[in-house]
Amino acid sequence: MSSYLSKYVGQYRVVAEIDQNTNDFCRDVRGNLCNDEDVYIKCKKGIKIFHYGRGVLQVYIPSKQRGNNILKSIEEDGNKELVTNIERTDSEVLFKIKDKHLSNIIQHLNPMVSGANISPFSTKNLPKKKSILTEEELEEYRKIVEPFRISNPLLIKTINKDFVKKISKRLKMNETEIAADAKKEMVSLRDYFYLKGFKEEYLKELKKKVTEEKDKEMNKRTQQSIINS
Repeated sequence: MSSYLSKYVGQYRVVAEIDQNTNDFCRDVRGNLCNDEDVYIKCKKGIKIFHYGRGVLQVYIPSKQRGNNILKSIEEDGNKELVTNIERTDSEVLFKIKDKHLSNIIQHLNPMVSGANISPFSTKNLPKKKSILTEEELEEYRKIVEPFRISNPLLIKTINKDFVKKISKRLKMNETEIAADAKKEMVSLRDYFYLKGFKEEYLKELKKKVTEEKDKEMNKRTQQSIINS
């Protein structure tokens, strides 16, 4: 993540720009996550605070009127001199301010604090559609995973990961490409299996693995009972 704005994680909501073509975080030609230029402090009304460089921040306000009002409020607070390089277009306002002075004007930018502890590159920040499964399909899925949904949530993740390996050859994609394709479709891996026509096979595998896990737990309890007796 950004080596500079990382210090604001835990205080404000720091997020990364999303590539609209892939619905994933912006990456360079080698597939590595981009840093400072794509990470910003998320504020209300679409306002963003970026690290411009060398301890300087740039504030982006997607409304000329709102931007002018904010600048006026900053001036009324006696902090006009802290703001530099003001740029105005027909629809937006940008200006720069030294990071050390951000606390003097931050109240005018309304930074978001909900989700402040979430990493900018957490998958929680990626766009997701509503589940493509019908209510009946969701109910069927829940009945299968319910025994381990709370007690062993990693089990379902492991099953999904193994199923990705199983179908990769048929899809002619490796595991990384499948994950990227799921992000592009804005669906979870579970929904991706349904989307690609693997519903019945996935549910069969899910039932099998969950049953195996149940049997393991039953054997453990039986053995423990014998020891205790």
